[in-house]
Amino acid sequence: MEDYKIKFIEFLLRSGALKVGGDFILKSKRISPWFVNIGDFNEGESSSALGEFYADSILNSKENFDLLYGIPDTGKNFAEVCKKAEVDAVIIFPQSGPETERAWLYHALDKGLKIIVGGRMTHSAYTVSEGGFITDEGALEMYRIAARIGINNFVVPGNKPEIIEQIRGVVEAEGVDPIFYAPGFIAQGGNISEAAKAAGERFHGIVGRGIYQAVDKKAAAIEHTSQL
Repeated sequence: MEDYKIKFIEFLLRSGALKVGGDFILKSKRISPWFVNIGDFNEGESSSALGEFYADSILNSKENFDLLYGIPDTGKNFAEVCKKAEVDAVIIFPQSGPETERAWLYHALDKGLKIIVGGRMTHSAYTVSEGGFITDEGALEMYRIAARIGINNFVVPGNKPEIIEQIRGVVEAEGVDPIFYAPGFIAQGGNISEAAKAAGERFHGIVGRGIYQAVDKKAAAIEHTSQL
């Protein structure tokens, strides 16, 4: 058994979270001779240690990952895992709600992580006005909350310049000088020049398929950057 797994089991026993020897009734109504009570991780030291074990598990899995989901209570562990894994920056789309957004952003800031926040997507049928689930104002609120916390890096939909203008107005109203990162060009129909005009001086256009699927990748890159 790997060393980090042994240390994790020792941690569970030491904290009292792992109960061994008995007839424990699980939620499934089955009987188990052992039980882990996550509720025993109820103070800072144990929560921090748990975050480190999550990081160890992810690093030892050798899996490539770029996305984690969570609720407000998991924000601290998320930040701990990212810091231990030597992640420099995180991109957060806080669709789980305002309390989750605030918790995850504050914990990420506490760990010195750089943060980019998004709220609108490039595809159709995302917000209510487009036939989706999330309200248009709710999506804008994701940016507003981040700006009030001091975040100034944002993901915006490059193929929707009118939405970029809305988002820019929202975050600038909070006293933030925004930096925008925008996908949604070429394959998704966005115009780099129009998006850059809507975003202002601090704008980064993200082009993927328009370059790596081109026959002449260098020529495609030159062509697309000329639109900035």
